[in-house]
Amino acid sequence: MSKLPATSDGQHLTGNTQSNLAKALAPEDIAVGDFVAVLYSSREFPKTKWDSTPSGETVRVTYIPGDGGLPQKVQAICLPFVLVQDPTGSLKSIDVRVSQIARLELVYAKTAWKAHKARFKRMSRKL
Repeated sequence: MSKLPATSDGQHLTGNTQSNLAKALAPEDIAVGDFVAVLYSSREFPKTKWDSTPSGETVRVTYIPGDGGLPQKVQAICLPFVLVQDPTGSLKSIDVRVSQIARLELVYAKTAWKAHKARFKRMSRKL
């Protein structure tokens, strides 16, 4: 790795100094062709899982999915559902009532898409 110029405190930079942020989207801001990723999802469970009294209430649990950051390309939209394709070519629907998605910055999305596609190809050859 080549060294970049030193900062004012004498430290050398080792990577891209410009950070880009994924932009959380409202459902109506999603567009076909966008590269998106799931930021977090929610599930509802009966409260009886935590409390022994059956009340009919639910508890909402929010979590970060294991494939967070995986770029997915929006193929079609029929709110609240968004059809996306991942780098392997697999299609799935995301329900935006229970998942928050973000638009990925294009340079990151294309780089990550290409890297994931190559990784999936290598993995499938091993099988």
